[in-house]
Amino acid sequence: MAQLLKIKEQIMQFVSRHEIYVYAAIRFLIALATFGMIGANIGFMGILTSPVVLVVLAAASAFLPSGFMLFISCVLIFFHFLQLSPELALLTLLLFAVMFFLYFRFSNRKGMYAMLTGLLSFIGIPYVMPVAVGLRERPQHVISVICGSVAYCICENVKVNAALFMQAEGVDHISMLTQAAHQIFGSPEIYLIQAAYAAAAILVYMISRRGINHAREVSLVLGIVIQLLVIGGGELYLQNAAALPGLLVGCVISMPIAYVVSVFTLSLDYSRTENVQFEDDEYFYYVRAVPKVSVTVADKQMTRISSADSEEPDESEVQWPDENGQLPGDVSEKKPADSEAQEHTSEQE
Repeated sequence: MAQLLKIKEQIMQFVSRHEIYVYAAIRFLIALATFGMIGANIGFMGILTSPVVLVVLAAASAFLPSGFMLFISCVLIFFHFLQLSPELALLTLLLFAVMFFLYFRFSNRKGMYAMLTGLLSFIGIPYVMPVAVGLRERPQHVISVICGSVAYCICENVKVNAALFMQAEGVDHISMLTQAAHQIFGSPEIYLIQAAYAAAAILVYMISRRGINHAREVSLVLGIVIQLLVIGGGELYLQNAAALPGLLVGCVISMPIAYVVSVFTLSLDYSRTENVQFEDDEYFYYVRAVPKVSVTVADKQMTRISSADSEEPDESEVQWPDENGQLPGDVSEKKPADSEAQEHTSEQE
């Protein structure tokens, strides 16, 4: 853990010196990865899968708030669905409007959680996000995680069943709307996953702030376990046992990632816990103080020594003392010994 804390301090020092560029680079990479994965999975509109377009959109998102990045992602999904089915695009647009209302009402300025949830869902390890929200934020900010997860689930369902919309020529609009609504709202796994994320975030938030030793570590373990139990139990109930291996692997990988997030957020030294009691005119207080773990990183400074400074002086330029012990140019001269004796005799007379 000490080595992890040293890495944390070094990263924080580097980020503090190059804050603007580091944050811009992180936003650019997250936006580019998310936009690219959207195009790779539901790229029904070819122009929006062009690398040039994706790089330009990611570069614009790097210097704007995270809400703009979230908005661009929704716009890309909408136009891809519009190319596939106008009815599907319409229902998706209405759903995105509701999601943005909830986002701006309860989880404003936390759009990065939604982006990371969608990105990690493509990778298969989204279970770290509810734990991270519970450790760092208030429970209502799990709405950002839910918004990102819902968007991912819709994209995944449409990707799997895209052939149904492509072969629907001549079908009336009512039937297409019904089919689109079934793809968006008909999957019980969507509600199961969102319930697991909400339960995990609330549980982590409550336990991590209790006055027990290693509360944060205990909470993140329970947060991963509750997601495994809720989603795994639901998959078994839905007779979808094929999803269990991926769920288990994702939860196992998410555990150390969640621990790193916990250490980078807050580290406590429970071996130096102090219980303090004091009172005022109205109350008597019992306080349990747990110090933070801090690691001092040595600031290495290098001094450059030029070759001119290290050159030895030329022997011809060295000034040596004469037989009287005086250096050339010394104005102070020693008096001869006989003159000193004469002065001493005159003083005696």
